[in-house]
Amino acid sequence: LLAFGTTAGALLPRAGAWMDTVKAVFGVLFLGLAIWMLDRVLASGWILALGGLLLLGCAVYLGALQRLPEDAGGWRKLRQSLALILLLLGTAELAGALGGSGSLLNPLAVFAGGGAPLAAPGTRWATVTTPQQLDAALAQARAAHQGALVDYYAQWCVACKEMEHTTLADPRVQRALAPLALIRVDVTRDDADSRALLKRYGLLGPPATLFFAPDGRERTAERLVGAEDASGFLARLRRAGL
Repeated sequence: LLAFGTTAGALLPRAGAWMDTVKAVFGVLFLGLAIWMLDRVLASGWILALGGLLLLGCAVYLGALQRLPEDAGGWRKLRQSLALILLLLGTAELAGALGGSGSLLNPLAVFAGGGAPLAAPGTRWATVTTPQQLDAALAQARAAHQGALVDYYAQWCVACKEMEHTTLADPRVQRALAPLALIRVDVTRDDADSRALLKRYGLLGPPATLFFAPDGRERTAERLVGAEDASGFLARLRRAGL
């Protein structure tokens, strides 16, 4: 500030057309930030679609659909190349969203059978939102002499989605979970039932993973609070004897 003050602003660039570019760049950054924040309340497929639309909008703004004149300079060609790359990326994001993918970094993997679907890690999860539903799900597992995994989850929980689309979607983890009853406790709504579900096991919030033996007793020593990679999660399952 002292340097700029003593030079009377001589070092500052003058206002001009370049300011429009600066405003456009910051506008895109703010839109990207908004999409990132919506990830806490919207399903991954919607975030993927919104990201694709933003990329397509940037591609059109940069002139991806315009024809280059024959005498175009190097910078104009570079801008057109960037626009085409954004166009391809945006198309891939939208295609992945329509195909059921939920991964921003690998949207097309779902077409090869390796993407994280919107309902990852599968459809065997029994979702409960009240203490009574949780009691019923655990009682059903005990009656079947089946171990149970109870996963505390919320739509706004970033670490929960990290677990859902990485650790729990890992084929090794899915094979290990096959014999277990999978119970997802959805505490997205901060209501009386959600607070009661958290209070039952002394949890402050999601994510949390609890392991129950076939006799209905929790393996408290192996309780997981937070996210964990697939290798650590598999080791925890083995220590729990499930």
